Amino acid sequence: MVSKLKAFEMICKYYLFFRNFDIDFFAPMVYNKTKGVRKVYGGGQMFSGMTNHSIDAKGRIVLPAKFREQLGETYYLARGFGNKCIQVMSSEQFNAMCEKILALPANLSMAVQYTFNATAVEVTPNAQGRVIIPQSLREFAEIEGDAVVIGMTNRLEIWSKKNYEDYVASQNENLALALKELKL
Repeated sequence: MVSKLKAFEMICKYYLFFRNFDIDFFAPMVYNKTKGVRKVYGGGQMFSGMTNHSIDAKGRIVLPAKFREQLGETYYLARGFGNKCIQVMSSEQFNAMCEKILALPANLSMAVQYTFNATAVEVTPNAQGRVIIPQSLREFAEIEGDAVVIGMTNRLEIWSKKNYEDYVASQNENLALALKELKL
C-alpha cells in the first residue's frame, strides 16, 4: 500500500519537467500525519481557483484582484514546465526557484535556464491591473483570445482555454490513479 506522502510525491513529480528536482521545487511543503499537506514558509502565497479571461489585441490580461494582491507590485511571467502554459509567480517565488536552479548540476541547470530563465519577464500591472504578456510567451502557450488563469498553490498558470480543456481531458487515467492512491 502506498502512503499518502508517497502518493503526494508521485503527483508532484508528475508535473515536474525534470525528475531531478526536489519535491519542493515549486513549493516548500511538508506532510503532517494529522494536518495533511501544508506550506512551511510563512506568509507565502496560496493560489486556488480558476477564472476565464480574454487577452486583448495588445496582448494584455487582467489577473483577478485577489491574485494581484498576493503577487505584489511586480511579478514574473515565464514558460511553463512541460506544458504549453505561462507561469505567473511572485518575485519571492521566482528568486527561490532561481536559487534551486543554480544548485542543480551544471547540465541540468543550463537546460532549465535556457527554457525558463531566458523566457522570464518581470511585469508591473498598470493602473487598471493589466499586464502585457510578451508575444513569445503567448505564442508558446498558444494563447490568442480566451485564456484560463489557474491557481496552482504557490503560483498561477495561464493557459489557452482549448489547451487547458484538452490537457484536463487527457488526464483522466492519471487522476483516477492519484485518487486511488489518496483513497479519495
